[in-house]
Amino acid sequence: MLLFSLLLAACAAEDTCGGDTAPAIATSTTTATGTGTGTGGGTGGGSGGPGAPPQNFFSLLTETGACGDLVFYGRNPDDTLALVVRLDGLASEARNTGTEIVRSWGLADVGTDVRVGVRQGMGVSGAVCNPTGGGAAGESREWGVRGGTLEVSASADEAGTVSASMVLTDATFGLETATATGSGTATGTDSGTGTGTATNTSVITGGDIAIDAEIPG
Repeated sequence: MLLFSLLLAACAAEDTCGGDTAPAIATSTTTATGTGTGTGGGTGGGSGGPGAPPQNFFSLLTETGACGDLVFYGRNPDDTLALVVRLDGLASEARNTGTEIVRSWGLADVGTDVRVGVRQGMGVSGAVCNPTGGGAAGESREWGVRGGTLEVSASADEAGTVSASMVLTDATFGLETATATGSGTATGTDSGTGTGTATNTSVITGGDIAIDAEIPG
């Protein structure tokens, strides 16, 4: 009897008596590891700059004329804004042929013999009549023509004086700005730096302008 009691106690403790065995309870622990990174980004912005000419600014160019072989110009009174239309050799052609020269161009895809631009800065018309086409002292930037129509006529008298006229209509101009750079820094598990650049393009409308002038022989 004592032996039977001891066996029962052992069975109960180990849970091994009977036909079924209780399932074991399995446990596990999962450990996840990782790393984080920090990044820094730089941005740069270009712009057309302060004081861009207003739309239809040709109305501001109240002082007009022509010179050389052949250059038309129009400028505002304080000489901070000037339109320059350069037509290489047109005055000489009028003098040499003795006939009236009449030409027209679409300016969206004009050749190198016609140069149309707007100068902006200080004293911008100072070198307009320079035969080498040099820029003016103090000039800060130049807007290149993007579109419009140019009509020009020129004729010379016996003394060689050239009477010239031009009409520029629906003119638009564009300015490609220089790129600007910037930098930024961010911190995390790691740190980083970055730089970026941006270029901005501004387009302005000049409008319509007509210029008549005489160039002495």
